[in-house]
Amino acid sequence: MKMQPLNGKVAVITGASSGIGEAAARLLVAEGVHVILAGRRKERLEALATQLGTLATSAQVDVRNAVEVRGLFDFVRRQHGGLDLLFNNAGLGIHGAFVDSKADDWREQIDVNLLGLLNCTNEAIPLMKGREGAMISSVSSVGGRYGVPGWAVYCATKFAVVGFHDALRKELGGGKVSASR
Repeated sequence: MKMQPLNGKVAVITGASSGIGEAAARLLVAEGVHVILAGRRKERLEALATQLGTLATSAQVDVRNAVEVRGLFDFVRRQHGGLDLLFNNAGLGIHGAFVDSKADDWREQIDVNLLGLLNCTNEAIPLMKGREGAMISSVSSVGGRYGVPGWAVYCATKFAVVGFHDALRKELGGGKVSASR
């Protein structure tokens, strides 16, 4: 497969205010990609966007909220006309034995790790059609392959990410949008 130049491409990174999301943003901007830094921590996103310069834009959004996610992708449509990369990186893990866990904690992990990913992917696909090399990439972690004690609910959400991407890759197989995890 021939590598496509990244200069001028457009990417949305969720969970962009730290860790893997921040590192991905730095690397993409260095390659000339316009990056929309999405996440809940407004101050951190704005500081990172300032550091990265004119190719970076911050967008405070909670991926669990479908209305906020729709607004994010409407912004991408208006500003850039389309999208080349969705990096579903937002995630939440709450450690502890399942027997001691609370339903509110289950819901929060499910909503961020799965519902947020579904919200973003659903809004992104229409913006990616017809764009050479367009890709949806999602973090599933080792928790999506192996059950880890103390992380039962987190692992359940990450196993769901793996299954979702396997099906999505097959659905998108005939088009130009690819899906990876």
